[in-house]
Amino acid sequence: MRLILIHGAGLGKWAWDRVLPDLEFPALAVELPRRGDTTQVLSSMGLEDYAQSVVEQIGGPQDERIMLVGHSVGGEIALRVASRLGTRVAGIALVSAVVPPPGKSMLSLQPWLQRLFMRAVFAFGSPVPPEKVIRASGCNDLDEATCRMLVEKYSPESPRLFLDPVAWAPAELPPCLYVKTLLDRTVLPAIQDLMIARAKPRRVETIGSGHLPMLAKPRELAALLNGFAHSLMTAK
Repeated sequence: MRLILIHGAGLGKWAWDRVLPDLEFPALAVELPRRGDTTQVLSSMGLEDYAQSVVEQIGGPQDERIMLVGHSVGGEIALRVASRLGTRVAGIALVSAVVPPPGKSMLSLQPWLQRLFMRAVFAFGSPVPPEKVIRASGCNDLDEATCRMLVEKYSPESPRLFLDPVAWAPAELPPCLYVKTLLDRTVLPAIQDLMIARAKPRRVETIGSGHLPMLAKPRELAALLNGFAHSLMTAK
């Protein structure tokens, strides 16, 4: 069993650095396309390009069993990767993840006024949010040094990551864990409850963190991932 760690929007594989030492299984933290590149036009990259990038990084033999871990928007990428890799995926762990209805986009989860606003923003590309927005949404339980690192490393994403519909079939979803972040200001706990109802995970665990438990509570998150991975091995 190998764990494939998919970070959320604006982050990079570095976001998992604090989790990796406490994982009890081999793990790969993938890097979504064009981290740190603020000069390239990203609008041509769609959700399928993101998913393809993850599939290519996974590599390995076709009979290898993997567990996908998707954080935030990485959750919808994990769903798409799972639909591509089929039975090779033993399970999916969704960490404060967005789970759009099949055939819908992440943006479709927002209230209509927010959708209009975000579409207007996306029309001018996908710039890095202002520092105050990053701090307000992701730093509420982080120390200042960690928050500063987040602000400095934050990367833009293609608008299509949020606009493209996600093709996935609930009936074909492998065993799933949802990690609910109780202090989250990005994907509010009440919104996460809707995601849980949609994904119908086998297990739901809670963690007393904001949107970035891999930075705020890395050992606790690693323990939850280890526990779920062991349960998948036992089920096999």
